Amino acid sequence: MIRRIATLFMAMFFALTASAQQYSMDAELIRLEGNTAIIRCSGTASSKKDAIEIAKKSAIYTYIYSGIDGIDGGRPLITSELNKVDQEYVDGIFSTMRYASFINMSLVTVDYEVKVAKQMQVTLTLGLYHEALRRT
Repeated sequence: MIRRIATLFMAMFFALTASAQQYSMDAELIRLEGNTAIIRCSGTASSKKDAIEIAKKSAIYTYIYSGIDGIDGGRPLITSELNKVDQEYVDGIFSTMRYASFINMSLVTVDYEVKVAKQMQVTLTLGLYHEALRRT
């Protein structure tokens, strides 16, 4: 009986963690081209397609919340706590396809790797319209 409960608990835990999107914070500036920052970043998910989308979101998330060396002095776009309306707007960028409007290309630069629990990790090089993000 205890084994069944423990197994059920473990299954629920892994299901919850697998479904939650976790953004990597490894975005790295390759070069600036006018209003576009060419960035390398990674994403991990259960499928290659999902991992690519998470990598795109990770680049934006890193720029907004922790900054990327070489863009705006490495300072994050958001430097203080947001009010509720602004936080909902930022959260909406990630929960809808609005994040795609800040990306001008994506190229898989490293083939995916299969990680623990059949998770796929991809590394992308993408163009990020950092000036457009700053204005929003």
